[in-house]
Amino acid sequence: MVILLLGSTGRVGSRTLSTLLAGGHVVRVILRSPSRLTDEQRAYAKLSIICGSVTDPEFLKANLDSVTAVISCLGHGFTFRNVVFDDHFVFSSAKAVISAIDALRPQAPIKFIQLNNVGVNHPSEDIRSGIEKALLSAIHCAVVPVEDSQKAFDFISSTDSPFIEWVVVRPDHFIEGDAAEYVIREKIEVGILAQRDIHMSSIAHFMCRLIADNNLWEEWKGRSPVLYDKHQKGGIVLP
Repeated sequence: MVILLLGSTGRVGSRTLSTLLAGGHVVRVILRSPSRLTDEQRAYAKLSIICGSVTDPEFLKANLDSVTAVISCLGHGFTFRNVVFDDHFVFSSAKAVISAIDALRPQAPIKFIQLNNVGVNHPSEDIRSGIEKALLSAIHCAVVPVEDSQKAFDFISSTDSPFIEWVVVRPDHFIEGDAAEYVIREKIEVGILAQRDIHMSSIAHFMCRLIADNNLWEEWKGRSPVLYDKHQKGGIVLP
């Protein structure tokens, strides 16, 4: 099984890369500088490091040979420049991935997993109050990375390509630490002001499980699961 990983040096992406390599997968990463990988990661014989653009469909197509799944952990650093002047990097990459897979026309559908967040508006979720929906709309307009995440989600979830099967993973509040027991939900259960924690290593664990476990993939393909740690602050244990 060959996995193409985008965003392999980010907070979740680096954990996903280590988990994939520990699982014995053949992994290709596309990044700007190989020096951003750890020495331990670069030492793996099953890791191929490719320098190039993750928003170029032709470049992506050339590196999809034998690939069975694409995982995108691309995200944004919340600097002033990114918040105000970001160029919709996540959306552009998602669009390029889908365009590249369509152009390749693989015999079997390629799995596409995209890391997103609970801040995106999902048409089937009605838990949000009117005030919260208005707040989210204002944030989407004012904060470019949030708008970018929404555009990526809308684009992926609307694709009808026969060559792609997708899952958009929506964790809540990222925290540091080793993978812990977590729960998978079909929809959000709390508003954006009542955050629930999820360890970044647990997010990586779930995305790698999606690749390896066909039953889990069949359960969640074409959907956007929400992830929470089972054990929350204050002694709260989620059912």
